[in-house]
Amino acid sequence: MTPEGAIHPLPDRLHPWDLSPAEARAVQRRLAQSLILENRLGDVKRASPIPGGWASPPISG
Repeated sequence: MTPEGAIHPLPDRLHPWDLSPAEARAVQRRLAQSLILENRLGDVKRASPIPGGWASPPISG
């Protein structure tokens, strides 16, 4: 479990992507435990956008 306030790993590092359907269901069950279903921020007065993507290495060829 990630400590509160810690940065989560990038999605491509949470699990391998070449899974069987049974393995994918197991991953979904494990990740479901990380959901936060309550408002822990209180009233949000302001929000600022941040870049949500990350760059992949350039393709050479």
